[in-house]
Amino acid sequence: MSKPSGVAARAAQPTAESGPSARVVSIDILRGLAILWVMVFHLWEDMTLFPVGDTPDLYSSFRDRVLEGRLLPALTSLGELILGQGYMGVPLFMTLSGLSLTMNAHRSGEPGILRGYAARFRRILPVYWGGVLLILAAVAAVALLQMLLDGGSYQHQWFNVRVGVLARANIHWDDVAWAMTVVPWVFRDEFSDHLTTTMVGSLWFVELLLQYYLIFPFALILLKKIGPWYFALAGVAITVAARSAYIPWSRESLQAADALRYFEFLSLFRASEFFIGMSIGCLLASRRNQVAEWVKSPLDVGGLLVIGVM
Repeated sequence: MSKPSGVAARAAQPTAESGPSARVVSIDILRGLAILWVMVFHLWEDMTLFPVGDTPDLYSSFRDRVLEGRLLPALTSLGELILGQGYMGVPLFMTLSGLSLTMNAHRSGEPGILRGYAARFRRILPVYWGGVLLILAAVAAVALLQMLLDGGSYQHQWFNVRVGVLARANIHWDDVAWAMTVVPWVFRDEFSDHLTTTMVGSLWFVELLLQYYLIFPFALILLKKIGPWYFALAGVAITVAARSAYIPWSRESLQAADALRYFEFLSLFRASEFFIGMSIGCLLASRRNQVAEWVKSPLDVGGLLVIGVM
């Protein structure tokens, strides 16, 4: 019997898939690592009080220690540099989400719009609500401990709980109600003082993910019509155009905190990450052999990594 060809042999090999939806386990692992990166970033930020996104000092510290030949301090600086970039785990997670959704749609078929919404919202909303309740429970426990150790009323200590040393939790009942709607970032006026900066500060990406879920069925139709390359370019064009129009207008019309929250938390201003993920998912699902040819050598992989970093 003749040996199978290289392409046939690769096709016969088992893939890292499981379950009825044939999810690719490796992609789910990468998404978990992306979220873990964000989590350790928040812990590092709270412990160091380092300004968000202020990474030039971290780069220069790493460079100086390398040039001085101080290996262990250089490794410490490299670790801090990686932790300081942890906020990039969010766009990475959203890119992988677009990739995963598109691959599942190609393999199992995309359900009807309403059925798809219901299935995806059922998966994410209970976990989000559980996260909100967990934060409430943590604030309640800290307030109780402060009351037992420092005295004063429980109500006083409830509003004296601090997040990251500097900011008070300052949670009211209307904040809890807004948190349960998943959309406080957009509609809350008390952005700087209430739950939108403390209680759901680490869960804001859920609102962004739900926006991507809402546009996914329509984006998938466009992807199939124009192909992955034009679709990725469309995502970049939408992002650049929206930001180019918004930034000059927001400087004249909005306070800095309001301008930032709309810029960061509305999918219109960051469509490229999800669209590029969908394009990659389409290539992996429908042109797998072609993609395999692109990563045959380490040099090819290195080139793709350079493009990804850029």
